[in-house]
Amino acid sequence: MEFSKTTPVLIYGAGEIGKSVAFNLIHSGYQVLAFLDKHKGRGETMIEKPVYMFGAESVDVDKSKCVIVICLSDGLQHKSVAVELWKEGYQYIICLPMNFAVSFKKRVDLSIRYNLILDGQFSKIKKVESFGIYLKAQLNCMDSVIRRFGDNYIAWVREEILFTECLQMWTGDKSKVFTTPDNQNINITVFDGYRELFQYLQGESNGCEGYWKSSALEKTQQEKCAMIEKREELLRTYEREYGLGLEFFIAAAPQTIWNERGYWNLQGGHHRMIFLQQRGHVLFPIRVRKNEFDVWCNRDKLKEVKKYISSHNKNKTMVPIPHPAFLNFEAERELQGNTILSEVLRFLRGRMDLRYSVLDYSDMDGYFARNFARILDGKVIYAGGEEIGFVRLLNELLHVPQVVCLERDKAAVKNAYSLVFIINRSDLDFGEKELQAQLDETVENFLFIEMPTEELEKVDSFIHNTSFQSYRALHREVYRGKMREVGVLLK
Repeated sequence: MEFSKTTPVLIYGAGEIGKSVAFNLIHSGYQVLAFLDKHKGRGETMIEKPVYMFGAESVDVDKSKCVIVICLSDGLQHKSVAVELWKEGYQYIICLPMNFAVSFKKRVDLSIRYNLILDGQFSKIKKVESFGIYLKAQLNCMDSVIRRFGDNYIAWVREEILFTECLQMWTGDKSKVFTTPDNQNINITVFDGYRELFQYLQGESNGCEGYWKSSALEKTQQEKCAMIEKREELLRTYEREYGLGLEFFIAAAPQTIWNERGYWNLQGGHHRMIFLQQRGHVLFPIRVRKNEFDVWCNRDKLKEVKKYISSHNKNKTMVPIPHPAFLNFEAERELQGNTILSEVLRFLRGRMDLRYSVLDYSDMDGYFARNFARILDGKVIYAGGEEIGFVRLLNELLHVPQVVCLERDKAAVKNAYSLVFIINRSDLDFGEKELQAQLDETVENFLFIEMPTEELEKVDSFIHNTSFQSYRALHREVYRGKMREVGVLLK
């Protein structure tokens, strides 16, 4: 739709921002008709324009031929308000693109347009597209690509599918692989030796013995001192470049190789990746070959996932999906910093047998089942509810079809499993003796649970009534207004 001085304009938000934008529009010759606001209206006016209470009063305007500008200071409200306006029949909406499932470039373009509105540079806006195009996820695999050069890409990848180097898959000189076998082909969240190094260099620990143990090369004390000096210089370089942004880390993205189990193995660059992880990053720039990127995309299966999302009007997931097309798809949890998964993996480091079996009884879109299916050889079961069809598709899309998906009421919970996950299940009461007894029979080694911190006294009851011996807290975060703790019960 053309945006000009003859276009009817409505302002959503009768506050200071809305007043300022409306004043500048009118002063520039644009046709501002009225304000909409959820909390004001019923005869009120602002700069001589009527204010209508949205949802309670109607505006005499052709909704298909006007532009509405959302003027709210809280950018997180823009999308939900825009969706409400769309449902009321308004088609052309200008707002901040927070949590829009669009490409990075599109988000930048929409943000620039919104800032032009705030700055009063209205003449630079020529057209406004229908908001309806943003209600359907524009899942494009190229959204994760930062740069292209020849048959290689630099792309964003999430930490749960980024693993350390693997000698068997190393494509170069295998004598250059110095990490010890127990530090090869592991998720970077549990690559503790390098984390210890940075903690030592930053004065957060008294030593970095784990760093030396992660290398197969024996070093004298003199060699260690010389190496520390080099690593200190490296850290300063990283800190200086990081202060300027991520350009250095993107340009120096490490080469990776695709693992058929559904993740990427680094081929060098571990220091850079752990440095970023230490600063709360869960997305990392990596260098990938186009043919392997295409395998990761799994485009035939992506078509099925897109079809499901469209038919079920799904606009967000519980956790981010580590797939290139889902980079900008909205998720609720595991977005940054020390995630639940990373804390669980660190706890299990050295405690887990590859033959372990897993039961994921969580409401996390099959998150734990998928991630443990990548690293374990034992049976992995996801017991789900209404979303089970979506989880099956995700597992196939993400190259972990071996996860067995069962409806929750049909799950074989009488069997015993090494690891059981019950995360994000507010419908369960861990204080109930019947549930405690059932889980006592179901869990062989470790039970991972989540509950509001005000209910933690139920843990003592759990241990008292079952054969579980102890409890260890792993992770805390505020979710849906409540402080929650994830911990593990041990047998």
